[in-house]
Amino acid sequence: MSTQIARTPVESKDWSPLVGKCFLNPWLDYLLIGAGLSLPFLCWVMIDPSITPTDLKTKTMVYLFLNYAHFASSTVRLYTKPGEIPNRWMVSYGLPIVALLVTTLCIAWPKLLGDHLWALFITWSPYHYAMQAYGLALMYCYRSGVYMDTTEKRMFWGIAMLPFIRAILESNEGGLTWFKTVTGLNYIPYIPQLTVVLSVLIFALPIIVFFRLRDKGKTLPLIAWLMLFVNGIWWVTASYGVAWFWATIFHSIQYIVIVVIFHVNDQMKLPGNKRKPMFHSLWFYVISFLLGYFLFQIWPFLYLPFGFEMEAAVLMTVATVNLHHFIVDGYIWRSGKKKKSSS
Repeated sequence: MSTQIARTPVESKDWSPLVGKCFLNPWLDYLLIGAGLSLPFLCWVMIDPSITPTDLKTKTMVYLFLNYAHFASSTVRLYTKPGEIPNRWMVSYGLPIVALLVTTLCIAWPKLLGDHLWALFITWSPYHYAMQAYGLALMYCYRSGVYMDTTEKRMFWGIAMLPFIRAILESNEGGLTWFKTVTGLNYIPYIPQLTVVLSVLIFALPIIVFFRLRDKGKTLPLIAWLMLFVNGIWWVTASYGVAWFWATIFHSIQYIVIVVIFHVNDQMKLPGNKRKPMFHSLWFYVISFLLGYFLFQIWPFLYLPFGFEMEAAVLMTVATVNLHHFIVDGYIWRSGKKKKSSS
């Protein structure tokens, strides 16, 4: 998610600088977009560690109605955003062909190629979550009339990346483990110590930076810090597998809400629009859900008549859908900068 997405002018200031200018209302923004809703679930997991992703009976339903729609929503946004396809023709037409080719090759040679595609997906995921937290945090800063210079944004970006760095150090399938597999290294010193240091910095630096910026007359809305806090707390307090599962769920909620808001906003501005916001919201979600269902539940089966193994087909399509989402997401939120420069 780019930082170019919401440099909207600030209208009448009928909101608190600490709360920030919200899209819906403070409660919904902080719970859904700010991912504050995930904190009670974190307490639940900490109280009862036996609650794991494999034990959660509603896992299938959660994936069906949240994750599937979330991963497909960036593609739906790409093809429905007014004026987007002409500016992103390589992503719109070329990327799906490349994704199909790479997936097929990885299914055909799962050990030679597929393992690396899966490791790339596992490694990239926490980076994607960190970038989304960073992009959304800056969005709320801009909406609230708080602009940071280049140095301040780099500092803010560095804070957002700390959970990602810590995650790749602990990953059993990607990150440092993948690096060791590729290079043949068996031991890298000081990793446990570095993990502890990162755990402290993830929560200490935001507090320090908050007061440093406030001393300079810049009060960043608390929702910006909430996103960084939530993005970090899962990776610090839970094992990598549990953190990855829960972070994906609430990242999905966060993403679906914000992308629907922007979709509805665009559709309501179109000449001749006669539909209400609820129609556009439901339409976008249903299309995203159906596309996600096809990608995750039907696409893998299409390889079976050609003699490919089901397990490889499922894993590789999952990895490809995720990676495609990561790439498309990066483009659709940067389009404002591209259009501005080309005008």
